[in-house]
Amino acid sequence: MAYYKKEKIGTIRFEANESAIKTSVMLNPDFLGKGLGSKLIKLGVKRFIMEKNPDMQIIAEIKKDNVASTKAFEKAGFEEGSFAYIFKTAKN
Repeated sequence: MAYYKKEKIGTIRFEANESAIKTSVMLNPDFLGKGLGSKLIKLGVKRFIMEKNPDMQIIAEIKKDNVASTKAFEKAGFEEGSFAYIFKTAKN
């Protein structure tokens, strides 16, 4: 979790599987549009790498129409890769 003074700015999460590490970010709506998303991503990734020393890729799966997240991850050093496809079951 990231804080500014006593206010929660947002969270960054990492989830590893056999082939990659997925990351996701959620920002407090009060801090959207202030350039903090990319800073949170950069700091979170840097800390994760320092603590875990992973030997796999870190991947962010972003919905196509989520322009703000795309820009934040690109600004943090992520590059566009191939698209992810999700199988939707009847429950989805």
